[in-house]
Amino acid sequence: MSTYKIFVDSASDITAEQMEKYNIGLIPIKVIFDDTPYDALKDISTETFYDMLAKSSEPPKTSQPSFDLMKDTFEKALKEYDDVIFFAMSSAASGTYSTANLVRDMIDEEGGDVSRLHLFDTLNFSGFISVTAMYTADLLQKGTDVDTALNMARTYLESWDVFFLVDTLEYLEKGGRINKASFIIGSLLDIKPVLTIRNGLVENIDKIRGTKKLYEKYVSLVEKSPNYERDNSDFMLFDADAGEIKQTVKALLKERLGVEKYLVDSSLGPVIGTHTGPGTIAVFVRKK
Repeated sequence: MSTYKIFVDSASDITAEQMEKYNIGLIPIKVIFDDTPYDALKDISTETFYDMLAKSSEPPKTSQPSFDLMKDTFEKALKEYDDVIFFAMSSAASGTYSTANLVRDMIDEEGGDVSRLHLFDTLNFSGFISVTAMYTADLLQKGTDVDTALNMARTYLESWDVFFLVDTLEYLEKGGRINKASFIIGSLLDIKPVLTIRNGLVENIDKIRGTKKLYEKYVSLVEKSPNYERDNSDFMLFDADAGEIKQTVKALLKERLGVEKYLVDSSLGPVIGTHTGPGTIAVFVRKK
């Protein structure tokens, strides 16, 4: 059986346990607090990030992995493994995938065998990336060839849908995801946006006004999803330091949709949390 190494970046929200179980490597994205950079999910944990976020007067920023870091990582992996795969966050929102291609071109120019380096633009974020990387690792472990596994991975990734409920518009506005006018109007009217990912970018699919029955309305949107089929769907649940909110949503998903277990129940990491802020909840649903 050929050997392989899978990498993801920090926008995958992968956990240390998942990386160890599936032998997945991390290409860290930097989160910058007050001009101090930290490698997300490496130098700074999710828990530490939200503690720092609560205490920081200015929101953090993110910075893509460096060319040199990627080149060094890929070259070392190519010497050790038959195939190297990198699942990158959406190229529509970050230059990470573009930098990876520049790295591949440089390795090629220097005589390296880039036919064994597979760059996969997920056009997505968070659980989309991590669960697809784990799915691919399972396929490869069972003996599926790389090309077939990556084709299957694309189909698998695209079978998932997500509903992000953002608790505050502050971080979307500061990160340039919404304009100042939308932020002011939304805050005055107490509007909570429901977001998803379309064509590699965050897209607003609904707005819920006020707090009365907020989470019931949110779960109703999930229930109405064309990807949802009662008793025949997988679910994932991610949150951004949203303990009580998460428990409320879990209870509603069990009551309304019959969800008893989750393929992944985890946290939105520093990269995603930088742009959504605390209190965000994300329900992923997949129709089998």
